[in-house]
Amino acid sequence: MFGPDPLLPIFASQFAQSLLQAALLFVTVVPTVNLTPLRGWRRVALVSAVIIVASGVGIALIHLWPPGYPIPRWVRWTGVLRWSALAALLVGAWLFFRTERDSVAVLHRAELARIALERQMTEARLQLLQAQIEPHFLFNTLAHIRLLIRAIRRSRRACWTT
Repeated sequence: MFGPDPLLPIFASQFAQSLLQAALLFVTVVPTVNLTPLRGWRRVALVSAVIIVASGVGIALIHLWPPGYPIPRWVRWTGVLRWSALAALLVGAWLFFRTERDSVAVLHRAELARIALERQMTEARLQLLQAQIEPHFLFNTLAHIRLLIRAIRRSRRACWTT
């Protein structure tokens, strides 16, 4: 009753098998996702194929597991499906968050471009106003000089006549 627990070796064996399978999936799927130039459904098809092949290889490695450790029959026959589904969910979530991060970066760059365009438009409007003001200023200055000249001529005439 107080002897070694018979479930501990089974748990340790299955945990080690799970780590082996997860490492194999990680080593194959992550480089495939990061290095493939494909986009869209072709990328999904390639990643799915890599997941299925890596799961099959992992199950084959589990079949070569040392014979002293028991492997339940359902693990032998349903392992590919189970690991493929798990890996597909994890890769899908990872790709979703990576796509979201890229979308946020694109949105940020677009916002910076919009702000730069607004600044350029404001500067162009200011230059337009300055170009409109300069002729008016020149015209008003010349008109004022003309009025001063006329006033001086009137005052001279008034001086001569009196």
